[in-house]
Amino acid sequence: MPELKLYVAAASAPCRAVLLHHRLLGEHAPALEVVPLDLGKGEHKEPAILRSNPLHTVPTIVTAWGPLWESRAIMRFMESMCPEPVGYPTGVYFRAVVDRLLDWDLGTLYRAVSGIVYPQVFRGEDPSTEDLDKLNDATRFLDQKQLGDGRAFLTGADWTIADISCAMTLSLLRLAGLELDDVPRMAAWQQRVAELDVASAQALGADPVDAPFQAWVQSLRTEENPEADAAASGEGDGERELPTGGDEHALPGQHSKAGRANPEGGREDPPNAA
Repeated sequence: MPELKLYVAAASAPCRAVLLHHRLLGEHAPALEVVPLDLGKGEHKEPAILRSNPLHTVPTIVTAWGPLWESRAIMRFMESMCPEPVGYPTGVYFRAVVDRLLDWDLGTLYRAVSGIVYPQVFRGEDPSTEDLDKLNDATRFLDQKQLGDGRAFLTGADWTIADISCAMTLSLLRLAGLELDDVPRMAAWQQRVAELDVASAQALGADPVDAPFQAWVQSLRTEENPEADAAASGEGDGERELPTGGDEHALPGQHSKAGRANPEGGREDPPNAA
């Protein structure tokens, strides 16, 4: 029996972050049983899930010590289980830098992205100038400050869990069909993270972690079909009453005024979180 059991919704950004991170741990990765949930069918609200996580968000991991949720906490936890950390520096300062970026992702970047994507995709609302300014401020910070010296990843030459978390947050912009201008360094960095996904998939003979999300994005481009959207997302993270709680994108299984299921059964960082 695997030591850990991870409940996920395949298209959820936080779930994809945890799944990609686990792959990138390679031979150091702890044994893990992945349990896909269909949030559109309410599987995240079954008694077994609620006993582990009363907030019924994804991802949720069940360990020998107890359950844990919130993707950033789960990635830190899996790093702590490795003989040597892979994507989480051991040095006091550099680990703090990664923690700062994770906190910034949760409190700033995810809010800026979800504040535009969720209302637009699930309620048909156009983003306000203020919302667009917040997104531009966040992405320009990454492009000009965090990546401005030409580094390959957010903290240097090697990836960390901050790269995975921030990149997955930004991937949500594809739901709204948003393409950002004037952030070439950020775009190149996003491509490098995507290449990590492709390379790890090829090594395992598996599909990239991004595949279910890309299928969901494509379904939004080709048809306005709520049932197809829910199936493609495999989760239900948010509103359809706007997400309220975690970085896992929203409250699972609910529906928007447009009738479309939100893709991530829970969130780690609600737009209105303090």
